[in-house]
Amino acid sequence: MKQLGFHPDWSYEGRLYTLALPKPFTTRPRLGSRQLIRAQMSKLIFPIVRELKDRIALQARFKAIQLLE
Repeated sequence: MKQLGFHPDWSYEGRLYTLALPKPFTTRPRLGSRQLIRAQMSKLIFPIVRELKDRIALQARFKAIQLLE
């Protein structure tokens, strides 16, 4: 899983590694946490999207937005 010294085509010859990280991150998350999120996100994304589409419960939509963030 670790690609040390290897820049695959999807990374545009390594140029994506120098991009700034999103706001809460100061370093790239560890490999184990990235794999955990990748494995579990499919179980979470569909219920979150269903809550976002709910037009009646505004508080549920707000909580879904917070969870997604």
